[in-house]
Amino acid sequence: KNLLHTKYLIIILGILSLVITSGVFMISVKKLKRRIDDSRKEIERLAVTDELTGLYNRRYFFKKLDEEFERTKRYGHTLALVIMDIDNFKSFNDRHGHQAGDAVLSEVAGQIRCCCRESDIPARYGGEEFAIILPSTSREGASSMAEKLRKKVSESRIKDYNFTVTVSIGISVLTPENAYSPATLIYDADSALYRAKEEGKNRIVIAI
Repeated sequence: KNLLHTKYLIIILGILSLVITSGVFMISVKKLKRRIDDSRKEIERLAVTDELTGLYNRRYFFKKLDEEFERTKRYGHTLALVIMDIDNFKSFNDRHGHQAGDAVLSEVAGQIRCCCRESDIPARYGGEEFAIILPSTSREGASSMAEKLRKKVSESRIKDYNFTVTVSIGISVLTPENAYSPATLIYDADSALYRAKEEGKNRIVIAI
């Protein structure tokens, strides 16, 4: 009789061991799946992000601009584009070195993030150029946001360096009536930026 009880006990313990092992296995599988999902999301984020500034990269900017352009035409929204350039950046970079130049880029990028809405799409457009796609934004709204950004940049001191920088900004706005192409939007904002540089820098020009 005792032997029978012992056998039953061994069987029960074996079953419990299998249940526990299965539970641990399931937990391990869930953890592994979570890690894989986290890694995939991180890879996807890095693929669309500029390493230095943490903003979106140029490739992602063009992809989103095409998408927002199509949405503007389809739903009758407005679409604004801000292109900005750090004034005198090349001479500053040559004089103070690339490390200081990187600090400037990071600081400006931080100010851009502070001024953007969740729906806005800020990107590093070129070396010292940044672009911000502003969905469903009017001429007045884009101008207000750009002025706030221009002022914040001019008033902020670069971390670890005792100086400030300024930016020049060009703005273009598409409406359903004048939604020619994403290239036109970029051209108009670039032209406005060029005028801002020609007129003395540290200012905003809106394309007509």
